[in-house]
Amino acid sequence: MNFFFLNIVSVGFLRAIAALSGLSLFWLITIHLTQKDAGQAFFYITAVTIFAGLSTMGYQTTLLRFLGFLSGEGEQKKINYFLSLAIKKTLICGLCLNFFILILFELFSADIAFQITFFQRLFYFITTLFMALILLYVSALQGLGKSKIAAVFQALTINVLTILILLVFASFDIKINLNLVLSIYLISILLTCFFSYKVWTKFNDKGIEEKVKAYEFNQSAKKVWVSMIMTVSIQWFSFFYSGFYLNSESLALFSVSQKIAVSISFILTAINFVVAPKFAQWFSRNDFQNLRLEIQRSNLLIWLIASPLAIGVLIFSNQLMSFFGQSYVQGSDVLIILAFGQFINAITGSVAYILNMTGNESDIRNIIIFCGFTAITMSLILVPLYGIIGAAFSCAIPMVLQNLLAVLIANKRLGFNVMKIFNFSHNVKE
Repeated sequence: MNFFFLNIVSVGFLRAIAALSGLSLFWLITIHLTQKDAGQAFFYITAVTIFAGLSTMGYQTTLLRFLGFLSGEGEQKKINYFLSLAIKKTLICGLCLNFFILILFELFSADIAFQITFFQRLFYFITTLFMALILLYVSALQGLGKSKIAAVFQALTINVLTILILLVFASFDIKINLNLVLSIYLISILLTCFFSYKVWTKFNDKGIEEKVKAYEFNQSAKKVWVSMIMTVSIQWFSFFYSGFYLNSESLALFSVSQKIAVSISFILTAINFVVAPKFAQWFSRNDFQNLRLEIQRSNLLIWLIASPLAIGVLIFSNQLMSFFGQSYVQGSDVLIILAFGQFINAITGSVAYILNMTGNESDIRNIIIFCGFTAITMSLILVPLYGIIGAAFSCAIPMVLQNLLAVLIANKRLGFNVMKIFNFSHNVKE
């Protein structure tokens, strides 16, 4: 039990710093760029994050599940093989997907609220590929139980490096513009990818691989990939679709609101880093007692931390938005809507990971497909009518629906209430 809380505290601390560094990076961008250019910067950074995840073809999550089990069995050679396979397929998918996205940029360039230059397209293409590799190394390290190291590479390193380099340029009175911000972000991702690779090599037994049948591994990834595509639709379709109807300033408001709202669920991300591999291990051993206890004590921590954060965001929404400039205060209603969605996302616990790690990928896939189409439909209707407010509702409502449906299915599949937070034993094996 002590080891569990020590891990949660340490990873939670790192995730909190990562959340603060993300907000600090957005703040630096807003004070050095106009709201219009800041909106474009947030658009590109969001696009890189989203499509890098899609480029992994679901292997990001599947690696975590399989490596979480194999590491408990000491199967290092098989671990190396699965990671190598995931990297090869990710690079192929990334190249194809990014070319397709760039073609779409070209076809719809006249309809997007801002012009996309050749440099910005090049930035997107290169950065997305290396970000995808970072995501795989993070999942691999997480699967081995190196949750603290994984937490550092997932978000903290990129944000901190970008902030430090921006501050260096600012200290020399160098004018910071949109392309410079994107260049610095690219450099930070390249460095992070290099560091994550070097750290991984310390744990990979000199790269020795043992080729094994990967049918189940690949099938699991395919199911997760479909879920990822629709998850992106739930969280970000309204944002990207808004690019056809709203100006860059409105995109900046949405991005800042989303960044603040997501901080409510940072504890959920931290706990997922620690317990997701444990979910896979308990399930593979048919140890449902310890699986249930692991879920319950995780939920208690999430409630204790997410609830006051959500209340604070709701009460001080104007003040939080004004931190990025008075022009951002008008986005406080957007922040409240998105914060509600993130609060429900947090208090329903690690339900998506629970289903994925216990072999129920099809269930979470079907739920997310339904909610993804709900998000797309809502966006197509609400964004043209209500602008940024419509975009916020199109993001928050499907997210709430997804988590509540996932809880119902998880309860049915596992035979106990996955949201229960009280009356549990402290005697979970570490």
